[in-house]
Amino acid sequence: MKQELKTEMTRERILQAAIQEFGTNGYAASKLNAICGNHGIPKGLLYHNFSGKDALYLACAAHCFSDVTEYLKSNDIQDDLEKYMRIRFQYFREHPHRARIFFEATLQPPAALAAQIRELRKEFDALNRGIYQ
Repeated sequence: MKQELKTEMTRERILQAAIQEFGTNGYAASKLNAICGNHGIPKGLLYHNFSGKDALYLACAAHCFSDVTEYLKSNDIQDDLEKYMRIRFQYFREHPHRARIFFEATLQPPAALAAQIRELRKEFDALNRGIYQ
């Protein structure tokens, strides 16, 4: 297995563990030790891939915004607001951990990360503007 693929698989494993932790407990109550301990991830490996809790949370938020945006785009909504809302609710029902991260990042982002989260939301916000107009 090539090193690049192995690194990507490791990052994805860490990201999925972090989505579960942040999605269950929110940013403030989540601990890197819990992410590592509950998912068998060596702490050094986490720090090799992410500089710390903020970077990991931003990666989770980016993943959530990107995933929901792609999901909505793939459902051929066009300008049907009712269909948009139905599909959006369906996505969040199917992905409760991502929903928690999405809504926390949108409505009550960690103060130190608010500007970076606004950047991560740009594509999702543009999609919303297009639907609502």
